[in-house]
Amino acid sequence: MKKTIATLSLSILLLSSAFSQDDLKTFVLGLKFAPSIDWMKPNSLNYKYDGVILGYTYGLVGDFAIGGSGHYFINTGLQFKSTGGKLTYDDKVDYDGGGLTDATVFRRYKLRYISIPISFKLKTAQFGRMTYYGNFGLDNSIRTKARANDTYKLANSSEVSPKEFEINKEVSLFKESIIIGGGAEYTISGNTKAFAGLIFYNGFTDVLSGSNTEFPTVKENAVNKSLELVIGISF
Repeated sequence: MKKTIATLSLSILLLSSAFSQDDLKTFVLGLKFAPSIDWMKPNSLNYKYDGVILGYTYGLVGDFAIGGSGHYFINTGLQFKSTGGKLTYDDKVDYDGGGLTDATVFRRYKLRYISIPISFKLKTAQFGRMTYYGNFGLDNSIRTKARANDTYKLANSSEVSPKEFEINKEVSLFKESIIIGGGAEYTISGNTKAFAGLIFYNGFTDVLSGSNTEFPTVKENAVNKSLELVIGISF
């Protein structure tokens, strides 16, 4: 947590010092927090979707104005994202150190990323204190941590739930997603605005890199998707 706060503070200072007083009208810096619903869509044989999990994203966001109309922006940021999903599949597991045994695995993935989204943002004219926007672009994420929580259903129908464990080697380092979203801004005073909206992250790259023990020819493959409820403030 201390490292995260230090990174955010340093990023704010660097971004703020990168622009002179005359440039502030063409650049807007803000903070966001976004609870999310996250899931994974498997593309491997005998791997099945098993439900959603709750995630979150927080960090810095910035709008760079394009032209002088005030309607077109490049939106980016530095964000920390907790996501994942649930899958079920057949495999061989060693849950007690006694050797491999057949089981159906119910796995909950807990994935952490540093994210740098880049999107094209369109804003309407201001109506009273309200402005509406839509954005479309690409989210670029780097994995920082990956853990799993498994439940094994054994051949005798009993269930075993080992402790949560690390799976960094089974999760791809990079993740790419298409961003589609929209929302509204409310002018509080001057350049200070509160904003809220929805963003859908449509992942299109494989987030898994492991293989199945029972079926060695089956390579694990799944994409990650998220729907965020974004709230934040800009200055």
